[in-house]
Amino acid sequence: MAKKMFTTVSRDEKSYVPKDWLDENGKPEKGALTFKYKPLSKKQLAVHQDNSSRMSLTTNTFYLGNATISIDVFRTAVTGWENFIVDGTERPYKKDGLGLVEEEVVEILPLDLIEEVAGHILKVSRFPEEEVKK
Repeated sequence: MAKKMFTTVSRDEKSYVPKDWLDENGKPEKGALTFKYKPLSKKQLAVHQDNSSRMSLTTNTFYLGNATISIDVFRTAVTGWENFIVDGTERPYKKDGLGLVEEEVVEILPLDLIEEVAGHILKVSRFPEEEVKK
């Protein structure tokens, strides 16, 4: 049996620029909105995976709750941002009493943007960064 090589996932703070703030060459535009985040730990990843699907016993229906999971991942993993402008003013990064991104921020950002950032965080939390870029 061949030995399998394992690669660790770095939990160091990283940054992500959403696609709408990239130029045609895939480079961040000047003043691009940039989110700082830490990849999820294996336990956090497992909790989010467990919470992403539910079954209703009364209707025998499975629900895949990706939108709420994306919000949870975003609020848990984002550690800051740059160039987050709301009504002409840069919005400072703040956490709530639970250490999560304030709920008010979720109400400001479009859900598809939150899902994009959360999707990237989940991908980087599962695989080493070199694998994600392939």
